[in-house]
Amino acid sequence: MVWEEFNWKGGTVLTAIHLSSIILVPWFLVTQLLPSGILLTLSFLICACSLSITAGYHRLYSHKSYKTHPIIETIILFLGSLSVQGSALEWSDNHRAHHRYVDTEKDPYTVKDGFWHAHMLWMFKKQKEIDPSTVQDLFNNPLTAFQHKHSVLLMAATNVIIVLTFGYLFSSYLAAFIILVLARLFFTHHTTWFINSLAHYWGSQPYSKEHTAVNNFIISTLTFGEGYHNFHHTFEYDYRNGIRWYQWDPTKMLIWTLHKLGLASNLRRADRWAIKKRLLLEDKKLLLEKAKTLEQSRWEEVEKKVCSLADRLTENINSISEKLKTYKQLKKQHAPKSEKVQAKLQIKWLRKTLKQDYHQWSKICNTFLNSHHLPPIQ
Repeated sequence: MVWEEFNWKGGTVLTAIHLSSIILVPWFLVTQLLPSGILLTLSFLICACSLSITAGYHRLYSHKSYKTHPIIETIILFLGSLSVQGSALEWSDNHRAHHRYVDTEKDPYTVKDGFWHAHMLWMFKKQKEIDPSTVQDLFNNPLTAFQHKHSVLLMAATNVIIVLTFGYLFSSYLAAFIILVLARLFFTHHTTWFINSLAHYWGSQPYSKEHTAVNNFIISTLTFGEGYHNFHHTFEYDYRNGIRWYQWDPTKMLIWTLHKLGLASNLRRADRWAIKKRLLLEDKKLLLEKAKTLEQSRWEEVEKKVCSLADRLTENINSISEKLKTYKQLKKQHAPKSEKVQAKLQIKWLRKTLKQDYHQWSKICNTFLNSHHLPPIQ
């Protein structure tokens, strides 16, 4: 990288944080006694700062997945400044470009330029000017506009507050600076950056193979639910990343809790039937790709039967989706009970048919995609 392309402001700050962390944190742990309670405080600050990025910078501001109360926004922006990841406006500008141009040269942190470029090296390059049309909504938001205008001052001030407050409480300003600032920033920066690097390298792609994003439970554990990245890049507006009850996504749970407390609204979710169709499409692609290894006559037979079953499933999914919309409209319009009963019976029959077809589809996928032979399709 030539010096003219170096991001002097951001690159210098990141270099200073990393060099200081690598030198001072081990030195402090070896030579000094940790004040009682400081590790608990560190854990709390890591959780708070990480959630301000995942629930705030990412899902609230970059994707507008929900709306929240100005008080919650203020807390998010305070903690976001404390996290030293730039302003929410600047962060969102880069992230929206990442989604719009994913895996292309216009992607600010494209993984196509290598793991380390996506992870952190992109920030050492001179940054592009913010495109006002991309983040006009955040320029119009007084809170995000204020944070952006005073981003450097706010990042410095919030961290000074942490040092002074906990330095006094723990009777060690040095411990507060090294552990609660440097160690925290080192950890939260890299876990956030894992989403741009590891989450485009290591994992599964059940929803789409059209981009490099993957699902990975381990990454999700480290990043407060952001590791179900293949789903996220396929349905980016969804306030959830982990859509199954067993998928670790504390950011989703935080947003849901705020909603129940009346502090968040307009939670956006991908339609469950759209998700099913997406999974079906990806399974169909895999089946047809693997079936191509068969001899020509067998391949033509398989293609016909797989496509036929997939089309039938798609038609059933579309029908259920439409019938459910009709049923909701009937309820809103206080339609006669007989019409609502008829609609429910139709939905019940369609669900039963879909379940039978899905059972057959799942059997084919589980057998064929894990073996060298396609099972017979009845």
